[in-house]
Amino acid sequence: KIINYANVLHSVGHSEIESYIQYGGKKEKIIQVENGIELKDFELTDSTNILKKLDIMEKPYILFLSRIHPKKGLELLLSAFKELTQSNDEIYLVIAGSGENDYVQKIQRNVKDLGLSNKVKFAGLVSHDEKLTLLKSAKLFSLTSKSDVYPVAVQEALAMGIPVVVSKESDYPEIQEYKAGILVNLDFKEISRAFEELLLDEDKLKIFSNNAKKLIREKFLIEDQIKKFEIIYNEILSKNK
Repeated sequence: KIINYANVLHSVGHSEIESYIQYGGKKEKIIQVENGIELKDFELTDSTNILKKLDIMEKPYILFLSRIHPKKGLELLLSAFKELTQSNDEIYLVIAGSGENDYVQKIQRNVKDLGLSNKVKFAGLVSHDEKLTLLKSAKLFSLTSKSDVYPVAVQEALAMGIPVVVSKESDYPEIQEYKAGILVNLDFKEISRAFEELLLDEDKLKIFSNNAKKLIREKFLIEDQIKKFEIIYNEILSKNK
C-alpha cells in the first residue's frame, strides 16, 4: 500500500528499481538519486601509522574495506587472492572493517587454511584518516558482494582514484561505463584474472584511476544529488496544491 500510494519512489540503485516494480510500483514514479560524495571529506588531514602498523610500507596491496559479513563475499575474495599469489608473490591483501566475532574468526581461519597468513593483513575498524591512508596507498580496491546496492565503500575508493574490481551483484554498472575498474561474476578465477590484468599494466591503472575520479565528479557529487531531491520535492508539492 505504501508503494502504491506514494507520489514518488526513491531508488538509490538500479536493482532497487526492479524491486519496486516487482512490488507493483509504477516505473514513471521511480526516481533514482544516488548516495552523494563530498570531495572535501577525502582530504587527508592527519598522518597515520596504519601502513607501518600493518607492515605494508612501500608494499603493493589490494584493499577490502567494508563490513566483515557473509554477504560481502570475503571467502570468494580470499580464494581469488590465493589464485593471484601463484603468479604474483609480491602482492598483499588488506582487510579493513569489523563484524561479528564468530564470522571474523571464521575468515581468519580461512586465511590460515589457505596458507595466506603472511600475505593477508587484518586492520580491524579504522579511523577516517586511517581509511584515507589505506585507500590512498592501495593498488586496487575490491568488493565481491553477493548482493548490494551502490556500496558506499566503492564510492569512497573511486573518489580516491583507486581502480576497483567489483562483483556485478554490487549494482555498479557505471564502473564499466567509465572504465574505472572491472565488473566480475562471482567466480574466484575470474576475479583473480581481473586483478592480474590490472596489476600487470601500470598505464591501465593510471587511466582507470583518472576515470574513477571522473565518474565521481560526473555522477556522485553531493550537490548534484541535492538538486535531484529539490526537483522531487517541488514535483510532489505542485501535485498536492
